[in-house]
Amino acid sequence: MPIIWQRLVSAKGQTCLRCNATGRNVQSAVAKLAEMLRPLNIEPYFYFIAY
Repeated sequence: MPIIWQRLVSAKGQTCLRCNATGRNVQSAVAKLAEMLRPLNIEPYFYFIAY
């Protein structure tokens, strides 16, 4: 199950602190979701796309 998070980055490939924190929170949530879905043989995949 793909979970995609899109974010804006600067020309240097950096993002703001708030967006960076959001990305870490999404990764944490996906890890918790993976534990809950494991008995159902469903595996979430976390992808992030930078624009």
